Amino acid sequence: MEIANDLIGLTVRLVPGEPPAAVLDVIIDDLSADMEGARVAVPEATHKLLVQLGWTPPEGDGAS
Repeated sequence: MEIANDLIGLTVRLVPGEPPAAVLDVIIDDLSADMEGARVAVPEATHKLLVQLGWTPPEGDGAS
């Protein structure tokens, strides 16, 4: 899977005594908050990448 165009950054964390961690900075189209809580809109490619990495989208998010 090619993900280079879906990321804006990648950080690898190596902390003694902890497993290595990779932090992916993904593209977000829109971020807004209201009285009901925060809403985040991500491009379809970012959504697919997050799902493939194990993320479970919230119910009713409308994405495929």
